[in-house]
Amino acid sequence: MPLPKSRLIVACVASLVLAIPMVTLMSALVVFPLLFYGLLAVIANFGPIAILATRALGLQAAHRKVLEAWAFCAIIWVGCAYGLSHWGDAGSSIGARNSPYFEMLLTPYLVHFKYLTG
Repeated sequence: MPLPKSRLIVACVASLVLAIPMVTLMSALVVFPLLFYGLLAVIANFGPIAILATRALGLQAAHRKVLEAWAFCAIIWVGCAYGLSHWGDAGSSIGARNSPYFEMLLTPYLVHFKYLTG
């Protein structure tokens, strides 16, 4: 049950565009609030748990929809995480700093871990 070809192309193009640090920085400041990126990150990182849950409960229609939503968001999130992790390259004049890519990619897990242990 792969993504339809049109949605796959949209996700890949969006991922490539949002991987450009200047585009990601400007879109976060003007177009999309950071909550948009947070939602993408949560769906991309915690989606596999929902996929396993819908599969285990035998909810075929829900499983397919969750799987497609996760794949779409995960593809876009890979590009967004790169763009967000390199904000310092584009916005150093306004105080932006670079961060490690994998730290940005796995931010929901790190935030959840810090919340549970802190």
